[in-house]
Amino acid sequence: MLKETIAAAALGALLATSATAAYGPALPLTGWATQNGGTTGGAKYETVTVDNVDDLKKFAKAGNKTIYIKPGTYAGTVEVGSNVTLYGYPGVTITQPSKGSGIKLSGSKNVIIRNISVKGVGAVDEDDEDCLQINHESKNVWIDHVHVFDGHDGNMDIVNQSDYITVSWSKFTYTSASKNHQFSNLFGNSDSKTADANALKITAHHNWWGDGVKERMPRVRFGQVHVVNNLYTSSAASYCVRAGMKANIRVENNVFIGVKNPLDYNNQSKEGAKVSMIGNYYEKTSGNTTGQGTAFTPAYSMGVTDVSTKEKAYALRDSIQAYAGPTLAAPGSNDVTPISSNSVTSSNSEKSSSSEVTTSSSSAKSSSSEVPTSSSSGDVDATSSSATEPTSSSATEPESSSASETESSSSGTASITATAAHLYSVKASNRTLSIEGAAGKPLAIFDMQGRLLNVTRIQTNTFGTSLPRTGTYLVRVGQEKFVIRAR
Repeated sequence: MLKETIAAAALGALLATSATAAYGPALPLTGWATQNGGTTGGAKYETVTVDNVDDLKKFAKAGNKTIYIKPGTYAGTVEVGSNVTLYGYPGVTITQPSKGSGIKLSGSKNVIIRNISVKGVGAVDEDDEDCLQINHESKNVWIDHVHVFDGHDGNMDIVNQSDYITVSWSKFTYTSASKNHQFSNLFGNSDSKTADANALKITAHHNWWGDGVKERMPRVRFGQVHVVNNLYTSSAASYCVRAGMKANIRVENNVFIGVKNPLDYNNQSKEGAKVSMIGNYYEKTSGNTTGQGTAFTPAYSMGVTDVSTKEKAYALRDSIQAYAGPTLAAPGSNDVTPISSNSVTSSNSEKSSSSEVTTSSSSAKSSSSEVPTSSSSGDVDATSSSATEPTSSSATEPESSSASETESSSSGTASITATAAHLYSVKASNRTLSIEGAAGKPLAIFDMQGRLLNVTRIQTNTFGTSLPRTGTYLVRVGQEKFVIRAR
């Protein structure tokens, strides 16, 4: 068993971060934002670091940039153009003005926003913009490790044919500054906007709807919305997920504790919603938990944490409570643009070439920058990442981890990290991790909740160690990062 102080010190040396820091898991992108060509933000463009609001607004609006934001408070509205990564150092807050949004995407394409707090002026029942607004056909957007709270109209809405969006490891709350209308997230803003039926493909995973949230976690019209491995704890809730006009929602392996109406219908008999309630955990809840019809099957494959027992559900709860919100490490010399959809999870039935990946649940093609490798035996040969990102230095004891996972869509047994240079051979087979050519390198193994399972130094060029169970793992060898799946 690893003690917290020992593990933190070891990871401090390993990751060149503070030994006392407890950063959250900076995991690869999954979900809908991996589709439609993927989401890379500003990865292919110039990187700048800003420490004042004028530069932040200028570079964000112009687009085609990776923007690192120094600690501080920045007055919005920050309008974000296309091909942009906004990545905050620890301690970045963007504030919403009395009218308008804190951060606003309007027709923006290929955007990543990570490690930022967005503070609203307080929820009041009057017509205004949302604290973080994704609007007007914005596409391929990844919102990760943000905290959005006290939004004037809503915390974060996704509306008007916006599409291919993943929201992950984020927190939504309200404080005493909000007097009413604590309605957090609206996905689809009108029954009359039938064009949204071909859009609003959204994945929400590992998010926390916490203090003060009364409704809309999210409220959905149309679209194909995957609500998976999230945490609901707001005692103020009148409902959590609401299915509205033609909603198509897969509510899967979430943890509901002390809330009312995990699922609510706007008009169950007339609006034609389809909702699948799959593998969720309920404790001290009241009201409806019953879906209707059969929701969509995702066009992507992702690991889903099992919450079928109290122990497993609490492990997910603890991880989300510890790491949701802006808990990522500061960018550094080895922590450049966050891993994007060039890190993909693929099924063992795929046909691989240098330009296309076809999964068993979708005919969608990946970008030519992906370099798939798979094996029908379940082995994984993962190439190392040239675009590393901040990694967790948390030191939760591995015994509490819930790393066992199921597939949410296709029957995938292999996963890869597709990258440029092959430095080490890393394989997983029959719960054995094998590493070739890395003698002398430090090794850290995390589960996909960011929990540290093992930290050591590799002594020989042929190295093997056992993994505690089947599932997906984040492995770091030296400064190279791999995502592997063991069966």
